[in-house]
Amino acid sequence: AGNEEFNIDYGFLSGIEDLGVRIDFDYTPNPYHEVKYGTSYTYHNFFPGEVENNSYFNSPDTNINFNIDTVFNSSPKINAHELFFYFEDNVKINNRLKANLGIHIGYYSIANNSSDINSSFFDKIKNQNNYSFQPRLSLRYLLNEDLSLKASYAKMQQNIHLLTNSSVGLPSDKWVPAIDSVPSQISEQWAANISTEIYSGKYELSLEGYYKKMYNLITYKAGYSTLESTDAWEDAIETDGEGESYGLELFLQRKKGKTTGWIGYTLSWSNRKFDNLNFGEWYPYKYDRRHDFSFVGSHKFNDKWDFGATWVYGTGNAITFPQAVYLGMPNNYWNQVSIVESYGNRNETRMPAYHRLDFSINKHKKYKRFTSTFTVGAYNIYNRKNPFFAYLDYDDNNNRVAKQVSLFPIIPAISYRIKF
Repeated sequence: AGNEEFNIDYGFLSGIEDLGVRIDFDYTPNPYHEVKYGTSYTYHNFFPGEVENNSYFNSPDTNINFNIDTVFNSSPKINAHELFFYFEDNVKINNRLKANLGIHIGYYSIANNSSDINSSFFDKIKNQNNYSFQPRLSLRYLLNEDLSLKASYAKMQQNIHLLTNSSVGLPSDKWVPAIDSVPSQISEQWAANISTEIYSGKYELSLEGYYKKMYNLITYKAGYSTLESTDAWEDAIETDGEGESYGLELFLQRKKGKTTGWIGYTLSWSNRKFDNLNFGEWYPYKYDRRHDFSFVGSHKFNDKWDFGATWVYGTGNAITFPQAVYLGMPNNYWNQVSIVESYGNRNETRMPAYHRLDFSINKHKKYKRFTSTFTVGAYNIYNRKNPFFAYLDYDDNNNRVAKQVSLFPIIPAISYRIKF
């Protein structure tokens, strides 16, 4: 018995492939109108996902060994057509006031050759089609040569849903299409902005506030596990969800001189609401990021040498983590007692903040027929272990603890580029 080997591996596979074409036109009939219009077609090939299980057992003492590969929770491939036409006109009303008027008209339908592995799924998608009319309006008013006000409104429709799992463990985000039982996501956004140029146009400073309302959102049902469930994705989700995002964005840019760059800070909230989750109350979205800060700078020493650096910081993702554990009832012949984890409110735990510093040094050289650039740099220079996902494990004292998996440590880079 001491020589027995037993191992179980799980794998998750999901993807989307797009094939598209787009054409755009510009037309300026007079100094007061700048017209842009065009059309685009995209053929989507969705593979919502499958879970693979590999089980291996070997017992030399009993001559028993087996290796089993199993595929379960496999969703059929879905193909979809997406076509849109847009038209917008930048109108100069007078020297102070400009407007942008636009319309986005879309058509979306499931392709006839989509896989119909089971009839119930095929019945849901075979007659799906969707026309959308999405107006956009923005206004800009110059208070003086250096100070302007902007306001905008946009209605948008997205025919692809991002299905996320905010529980502990390996992320299993997947892109899934709108179908008859899962309608397209619709959103409306309002924004207002004030911006100014200071120090003779050397700097630009702006402040913007926005509010976005979303409808027809989806998410996994409570307790859903990608590795354990055999339900098709459309049967494992909550639908008709609401969402809202709002916040303030502060932006400062230096546009002139040997040293240029910008600093951006965003204070924001992004929440979701489903009737059957979190007691019907609002909760933070997985990618709700309260604070987001970015610094991008470059300095030109001379015509041969320049330097660039980028530092980013963001609040960690919101996840649902167990708040307590207790002993369950005996569950088999040997009266083994399982550990039951009790969860609190949805997404009330935060992963550690994300931040990193990147830099590069460039040397330029001109030749008669071409110019060359030699670059030395590094990604995540101070080797920050940013969390990719978190999971539960046991420490050396058999205590339940949270651990994290990190990706992309410090990565040096060297490149040489020639431009003719």
